[in-house]
Amino acid sequence: MAKILNTSDLGLEDNFFQLGGSSLQAASLIIELRRQFKRSCSIQTLYEAPTLRELANVISQNKTIQPQVDVAQWLQDAQLPDDIQPLFGAPINWNASNTTTALLTGATGFLGAFLLRDLLTLPNVKNVICLIRASDEASARQRIQHNLSQYGLWSLDFSERITTITGDLSLPKLGLSHQRYDELAEEVDVIFHLGAHVNYIQPYLTHRAGNIEGTLNILRLATQGRSKPLHYVSTIAAYGPAGLLNKIDKIFEKDDLRPYLAGMTYDSGYSQSQWVVEQFIWEAEKRGIPLSVYRPGFIMGDSINGTGNPKDFVSRLIIGCIAIGAYPRLPRQRKEFISVDYVSSALLTIAKDNKNLGQAYHLVPPDHTQSIDLDKFFELLCGSGYSLQKLPYLEWVKRLDADPDLQDNPLMPLLPMLSERVYQNLTRWEVYENMPAYDASNVKSALAAANSDLRPAPMDSNQLSLHLNFLKKNGYLPNHFPSLS
Repeated sequence: MAKILNTSDLGLEDNFFQLGGSSLQAASLIIELRRQFKRSCSIQTLYEAPTLRELANVISQNKTIQPQVDVAQWLQDAQLPDDIQPLFGAPINWNASNTTTALLTGATGFLGAFLLRDLLTLPNVKNVICLIRASDEASARQRIQHNLSQYGLWSLDFSERITTITGDLSLPKLGLSHQRYDELAEEVDVIFHLGAHVNYIQPYLTHRAGNIEGTLNILRLATQGRSKPLHYVSTIAAYGPAGLLNKIDKIFEKDDLRPYLAGMTYDSGYSQSQWVVEQFIWEAEKRGIPLSVYRPGFIMGDSINGTGNPKDFVSRLIIGCIAIGAYPRLPRQRKEFISVDYVSSALLTIAKDNKNLGQAYHLVPPDHTQSIDLDKFFELLCGSGYSLQKLPYLEWVKRLDADPDLQDNPLMPLLPMLSERVYQNLTRWEVYENMPAYDASNVKSALAAANSDLRPAPMDSNQLSLHLNFLKKNGYLPNHFPSLS
């Protein structure tokens, strides 16, 4: 632990995370513990036993330690507080106003950058208020400009129509003064809530503040001042590994998520937090709060130029597999790849019409036959100039673990998650076999009503090449990987 934290002053009661341990360092520690003590230990165990004394006690036990899953906590957190009640009157028709003010959370994220760009292309949107965690407003504005610039989206014309406020989703009144909070509740015409804590290895409790408390605080803002619609971006991961315990062919947008609770215990803390949020967000809708929920699939790069997020899971997977010259065999794992420009455009088109409130929208390929499985995805990758060996999943994990350059492999932080067996003999990734199709009838109906011709580009060799070219251009990939002999 001292080596990972780069410190020589470590006491038995010192807490790994209070000493500044990051999720990246946590992954490194778990990997080292497995190598040194030949013991399987999950990331969550480190969160549950973060001191040197507690961790030593865990390692000394002659059995595999299973992390605790506190379903009772989820169910408690899923209750909507009584103070969140709807306002009187219909929500503002923000698309009909010539002076619309929108509130956007998550503007420093990947999808947030595109949605901010698209909002600012609407002539009736005169001001987009972005809630940013930063030391001051100058730093907040700099973060937004840097984020849009790195994806080639920034325009100097945007500056005068963006207002930044420094705050924190997890804090009461978003960390704002009483006066600024009340002003915000009165001036905002529509809310787009994209802000979330997303980490595939951290447990539920580390997502609780940003995702549970954060969304409750946005609901409180939405029910203060003037009545205004709330557009909440969730994820199809809120269903968890839906095909694991539920033999079902299709999930409809209106389907209740509660039957998928049991399977959710084998998923990531992030997905668990989204399941919880959807429980109380729909209770808010039942109380009469005007809102809609959007569930994107795996968000990929721009379908026109391939601009993507090099730090997301799919990019890490591509770069990591090319680095070790192999990919895992994962049959029957259909993935909902969807381009970021489609997600942003479809979401905004649907949100413009208040008649679409009260519904969920699956932002996935509307024709499920266009959703390819991972084996096909890797075949496309091999067809793009990279000769990779196809390995059984556990052999692939061993190849990754044995990589002499593992510390530089972008999959390294995910290795504990990729190797942890959570259900019978299946790892957290393998439980996603036999997934049902996600119906997108609400999306198709709403886009048709808007006379929109939006169609997502299917994940094919052309789309993958665009994404690969973006990664190459930015130095994340070599032009070619040597052929295997």
